[in-house]
Amino acid sequence: MTVLTFANCEDYLKQIIGEVKNCQEAGLSTICLLCKTQENCERLFAELQYRLTIRLFKDDKTETLSGNLLMLSYQAKGLEFDAVLICDAETRYYHTEDDGKILYVQCTRALHKLSLLAYGELTPFIDPRYCHKIKS
Repeated sequence: MTVLTFANCEDYLKQIIGEVKNCQEAGLSTICLLCKTQENCERLFAELQYRLTIRLFKDDKTETLSGNLLMLSYQAKGLEFDAVLICDAETRYYHTEDDGKILYVQCTRALHKLSLLAYGELTPFIDPRYCHKIKS
């Protein structure tokens, strides 16, 4: 498990791209980026779509679950991926008991690699001893 926090948005985005590329180089074929809110998904997709091959998951039952996907946390329930990057592991999104349960479900979607990234303050549900802070 990798846990990283960022003070700079560009460093945060570069790390996401780097994590995806590392997963691809390791032969992981299904890489899922998860966000808790629709707004976060749309914002992240807008930032990454020209820098990385990625699809915004539309919750279509016929859609294939391969390649690089970006989806809402609730859409991943019951699914598994080779790698999962939780892209908004911040206190502002995960602070209640129910949020902690959502985060737990997200973490259990990863078969081989799990990364939690926070642009800002890391959620209290993650032990800070596992976190590496990236400051700009």
